[in-house]
Amino acid sequence: MLKNKKYITIDNFLKKSDNKTIYEIITRNNFPFYMGQEFSTSLKVEQKLAKKDFPNLKEYYQFCHVLYNFDNNIKEKEKKSNFFFMVEYILNKYLKKFKLKYVDLWRAKVNFQPRNTDFKKNNHNTPHTDCKKSHLVLLYYVNDSDGDTFLFENNKVFKRISPKKNRLLIFDGATLHAGSHPNKSKFRIVINIDILK
Repeated sequence: MLKNKKYITIDNFLKKSDNKTIYEIITRNNFPFYMGQEFSTSLKVEQKLAKKDFPNLKEYYQFCHVLYNFDNNIKEKEKKSNFFFMVEYILNKYLKKFKLKYVDLWRAKVNFQPRNTDFKKNNHNTPHTDCKKSHLVLLYYVNDSDGDTFLFENNKVFKRISPKKNRLLIFDGATLHAGSHPNKSKFRIVINIDILK
């Protein structure tokens, strides 16, 4: 589906009612979020290594909810969150849109990034790839916010994608990428889905 493109964005990806359902569930005060690794989007050792090549790197708290995580050591039913239906909304539409029969899901999670007024326009989190295996990233923006997604090539930014409610961003998982915390919006919510090629 990418063909010769480095990324694709599709606006109004889901039905408005599906986006509304996802938003309302995730923003309830009883939705189970958990603190990200080492209280940020990446490990301290990764941040230290990346800082040499990425002077605009900045980190802050991130909260996560794992919707699906592939692990050969646990039973199928334990891989999925009770909120897995959100992934099904996205993947069912993805399959239909690109005329596919199935996808090989590796991981899916919700990322919640709160506002940080110290983040400036060019600040971004630690550039990374989600998985060493060959994969595609489907990044679904749940709400309108600032806090762009940065895509890198040769350690330089080649594209910034703004979070827009109900937008889907698709890119090759080998692409270094990073989110960023919103400076103006109260929060930024994305559903990050990794599918194996």
